[in-house]
Amino acid sequence: MITLPRLELMACLIGHRLLHYLCSNTSLDSNAATLWNDSNVALSCIRREPNSWKLFVCNRTTEILHYATPSQWRHCPGSHNPAYHTSRGISPAELSSLDTWWKGPNWLSQYPDNWLTESYSLKEIPQCTAESRKPKVQPVCIVTFHFVINASYFSLYSRLLRVIAWVLRFLNNCKSKHQLSQDLTSDEIEKARDYCIRLQIQCYTTEIKSLENLCHYLINRKIIYDRKIIYDLEADCSDTGYFRREDSLFT
Repeated sequence: MITLPRLELMACLIGHRLLHYLCSNTSLDSNAATLWNDSNVALSCIRREPNSWKLFVCNRTTEILHYATPSQWRHCPGSHNPAYHTSRGISPAELSSLDTWWKGPNWLSQYPDNWLTESYSLKEIPQCTAESRKPKVQPVCIVTFHFVINASYFSLYSRLLRVIAWVLRFLNNCKSKHQLSQDLTSDEIEKARDYCIRLQIQCYTTEIKSLENLCHYLINRKIIYDRKIIYDLEADCSDTGYFRREDSLFT
């Protein structure tokens, strides 16, 4: 939809293209030019980051700012704009004899220090709200892990493993079309044991990190000369997620 603020911005774009054409074909310096506009909404769009606007306004402000800086754009009151009279039904005969139409407002021919200054801010204009790009909100889901089985309720480690194995089977049955109903297998018991060990890794991250640092310290200080022991330990950790070494040093 082409709204009035968008048409006013298009007028700024046409003025910008005219300036670029003149400077490209003459010796005029575009950086020394001053561009005037009587639309507060259009000036507010130019003076903000183009990416903060919707696509229509963003593309046009990007082109405008490609050859002119926001500081080169200044506000001219509508009553001082030479085009003001043409929108009020003035006749061609009256327009031809109007000094403002040919020379602009009187203050424009004076030094820049005597030009009109803006007495208000263009940062917040209600009409600009409709053209502002809505920020994208990325939903974030924070999941807190809670172990639902209290290990202190079990006097036997084997019984704890079987309960965990049944829970893991239930979760797998909820995800899979193939339902398991027979007795627990040795693989399921092994997965339950791995689950318990991984749970300890989550609870003792500091201690495990200290163990990793100790391994590297022993190698760097040459306290342990058999590097294969540490390498095997690290390799097993990367595969299973926990340290395991079955010999006299780590058992």
